[in-house]
Amino acid sequence: MFEMKLNLKALDTMLDEVTQLRWMARHAVVAWAQVVATCLAQLRQPLMVGH
Repeated sequence: MFEMKLNLKALDTMLDEVTQLRWMARHAVVAWAQVVATCLAQLRQPLMVGH
């Protein structure tokens, strides 16, 4: 009975960590997308001004 509780606790902790990793990964992707979009916008501006 006690072992079962420990296993559930470990599983709960594992699921919590996976959720946190997913959340972090999603935020990292969003942050990268913003950086790339900003860089592209800055690169495109001088080209437009040049033409």
